[in-house]
Amino acid sequence: MSVYQRYKKDSDGFRKIVQLMEVAPTVQREKMLRLGQKEDPEYTKKILQHMMVYEDFFKLPDMELAEVISACYPQALAALMSLMSKEDQERILKNAVPNSLRLLREQLEYCELQEKKFSSTEIEMLQLKLIGFMRALERAGKIRVKIISASIK
Repeated sequence: MSVYQRYKKDSDGFRKIVQLMEVAPTVQREKMLRLGQKEDPEYTKKILQHMMVYEDFFKLPDMELAEVISACYPQALAALMSLMSKEDQERILKNAVPNSLRLLREQLEYCELQEKKFSSTEIEMLQLKLIGFMRALERAGKIRVKIISASIK
């Protein structure tokens, strides 16, 4: 069976394959994209255009960023924040609602005190969780980054 065949048959298949690619570990995602590129380069191109990536988080307008911050687990977001620049940390804290702000500050302080070193696998998993929250908010209409319309096939 081809990589895309079952997704193309499903009316919501494009969304499903994009979301699968978004949360798949890098090695698995790259393998699927390589195989998909051989099968259907145009479909693969559309998938890549609609996939959310970690960097999309930093491109969000402040109101949408606040939605994502509120939806995330404070421990996971703080762990990611500990790896970010001070400017990115400040922007996140500036856009956090009071309850989230308190929890994020506590968790960020804890991460910094622990001086935890994250493996590349741990970092990737934290980033994938963030992408998962972003995609859920996109589906709910709360953020508008990389919207997948029903008409894409």
